[in-house]
Amino acid sequence: MLKYFSRAARNSVLVLVWAVFYSSSAFGLERPLSSLETGFNDLVFEMSRSVVTIESSHRVAARTMEGTSGETVENLVSSGLIFDTLGHVLVAASSVVGQDRIVVEIDNRQISAQLVGVDYFTDMAVLKTPVRLGVPARLSSRQVCAGQMVLAMGNAYGLRASPAMGFCAGARPDGTLQFSVPVTASSFGGGVFDLSGDLLGLIVGSIGQGSRAAVAVPAYQLPQVVDYVCRYGDRHAGYIGVSTADIEIVPPIELSSPIQFAGGAGRAAAAISQGAVTTFIVPGSPAASAGLQKGDLIIGYDNQRLTSAGQLATLVRRSAPGITIELSFIRQAEMRGTRVTVGRKEIEPSRPFYDVEQFDDAGPSADSLARVLDYLKQEVTRLESRLKRLR
Repeated sequence: MLKYFSRAARNSVLVLVWAVFYSSSAFGLERPLSSLETGFNDLVFEMSRSVVTIESSHRVAARTMEGTSGETVENLVSSGLIFDTLGHVLVAASSVVGQDRIVVEIDNRQISAQLVGVDYFTDMAVLKTPVRLGVPARLSSRQVCAGQMVLAMGNAYGLRASPAMGFCAGARPDGTLQFSVPVTASSFGGGVFDLSGDLLGLIVGSIGQGSRAAVAVPAYQLPQVVDYVCRYGDRHAGYIGVSTADIEIVPPIELSSPIQFAGGAGRAAAAISQGAVTTFIVPGSPAASAGLQKGDLIIGYDNQRLTSAGQLATLVRRSAPGITIELSFIRQAEMRGTRVTVGRKEIEPSRPFYDVEQFDDAGPSADSLARVLDYLKQEVTRLESRLKRLR
């Protein structure tokens, strides 16, 4: 009896396994994957209708093999985003500044475009074409997207709309967004979209070498920027010609002469533990003319306490060219100050935005975190040794 029950149970299990693996519902397991693939393809197609290829060119002097001089044409390929139905296209400023001819390509059409203006605050530019193009990008109103899965769309190696998947890393100190998606030089001017097809940001540059992280202007800022540029033309930004890096000093530097910053509620700042250490001074720049040197620890901007390199970069960029600002800094454990005349920021052709914390040839490259940390440790060690000699 027991043997018969065991055989019957085994036969029942076989029938159940057969029913699961060979029923119509089992074959239906592939359907969600097919639906996902179809939905993804539709999403990529929808976003691609808002992306265009930008070809710009300019003439440069050249010398032939025989030693005679002449001219040659340099071409630059990048990406752009359709902003509205009036023919406005948004691009990275570095792809169109200084170019003699700008052409927008979409759907096997080539349309000449005019440069409306450049926004030096965000490193983006606005183009105008005489005809309507594609479909305007649908702008997201989100200001925070950290951890969100995204798709970047832009020209890559000759393909107009090449998707790349990644994640939003969050907002940077200067207000731009950072995305962990690989980008190429030709994808600058493309867009980063969420999985509903809304534009999160316009790619204006990258950070690091090789597979870089994308830096983008948030989509919610674009209408205001376009409105300003279309009304008034270029929006200029300040420049002083200094590269800096964040530094934290332990133990803090004790100042012999306490200083008072605005908003300090009457309390004097006698110990400095944070600031922006200068890593490179551009020769001939306003910072160089004001006497700033590599290794100076900048802690004040127009009587305002300064704690980071990003804060300094933002304040300088927002300063009107031509005004004079006061920088407070520490050199060899001594508090100093200098007046700097703010210059006008310029954008070089084919030189996109990179991280504000840049290093000269003697320092580490920004793509190596370990080397950057080691460099900052060396700066701290130098400051500590200076303090010991003064005691």
